[in-house]
Amino acid sequence: MVGGQITEPPEPGGEPAGRSFLAIDMVDAGRGDRVLVNHEGHAAIDLLGLQDPPIRSLILCVVDTIEVGGEIAYRKSSEP
Repeated sequence: MVGGQITEPPEPGGEPAGRSFLAIDMVDAGRGDRVLVNHEGHAAIDLLGLQDPPIRSLILCVVDTIEVGGEIAYRKSSEP
């Protein structure tokens, strides 16, 4: 399913770190999920096969775990 999501880049601690933007959601991410976003237009050409798409940002995956320096900095909760 492809849709759109308003995304907001976080600081390492999870606090908002910048302006929110619209990204095309390729993975059916849920509200509050941490996601990996490609924030440049060439990925849309490669992944969607479109010649000149009016798309800049794509959500590529939902992040389950972030490890920094051998320590777990984020782990997605299994609860909704």
